[in-house]
Amino acid sequence: MSVGPPVGLGTPLSVCETGRDLLDRLAVDQRVRGGRLISILSYSPIRRGLVQRKRDKILTYHVGHRAAAALIQATGISRRPPCTRCTRANGPWEQCVVVQTNEALQATKGACANCHWNNQGGECSFRTSHSGRAAVPLGSLGHPPTSLMETFSAVHRWEEQMVEFGMPGVAARVKTHARMTAPELVIRHAEIREELNMAQAALQHLLEVLQHLGSEMSEVTMLLSLGRVFDSSREAATASSADVVSPGAPGSLGSSATDTDDHERR
Repeated sequence: MSVGPPVGLGTPLSVCETGRDLLDRLAVDQRVRGGRLISILSYSPIRRGLVQRKRDKILTYHVGHRAAAALIQATGISRRPPCTRCTRANGPWEQCVVVQTNEALQATKGACANCHWNNQGGECSFRTSHSGRAAVPLGSLGHPPTSLMETFSAVHRWEEQMVEFGMPGVAARVKTHARMTAPELVIRHAEIREELNMAQAALQHLLEVLQHLGSEMSEVTMLLSLGRVFDSSREAATASSADVVSPGAPGSLGSSATDTDDHERR
C-alpha cells in the first residue's frame, strides 16, 4: 500500500508538471500505473492541486481507479455547476473535474474525478449525459454536435500540415480546444481571463517595485555626487590653508619681517 500526501494549492506546478510527476509525488506503485486511463493522463499537464474537502484526511492511491481519479482531478477541467453527487459532497475533492481529451473521455465516459474515486463513475450525472449525447447521430436536428472537433472536420487535416511544418505544439493545443464542448469552452475562457488578470496584477506590482527602486537609485546617486563635491572642496581648502601658514617658507610673512628689522638697524 502506498500512501501519498495531499497536494494542495501551495504545491508549485514546477514540482508536478505532468501526470507522471504527480504519480511520483503521490508515491503510486508502478504496478498500479498500467491502466489505460492512467497511461493516457500521465502525459497531460497539471492544471491544479488536489484540494481536499477534509484537509486532514490522508488519501491512499494503492488501487488503479483512485490513482486515475487523482490524475483526472489534477489535469481535467472544472465543471460548474457540478454533478449531482459532487453537489452532495461526494468524493474527496472540492471541485468537480472531468477530463477534456477525446481519448480520455472514451475511457471515463464523462464521469468526474470524485465519482471515479469511489469506483462509482457509472452513477455520475455527467457520465449519463455523455452517454446520451454520444448516441445521437451527428447532424440530427435539435441536437448540436458534442464538440467543435465534430463540427470542423478539417481540423485533423490542418493538424497534419502543422506537424509537417514542424509545429506540433500548436496543433496539439488547437486539437485539445477543438474537442471541448461549448460549456467547457466557456469555463476555459473564464479561467484564461482570470489567469490574465492575475498576470496583469503581477506585472503592475513589478512595475511599481521597479519605479520605487529607480527613485531610491536616483537618491543614492545624488548623495554620492554631493559627497564627492564636499570631499573635493575640503581638500582644496586644506591645501590653501597649508600654503598661507607654513613657517620659514620662501616669501612667507616671517621672512619679510626679519628683512625689515635688518634694514632699520643699518
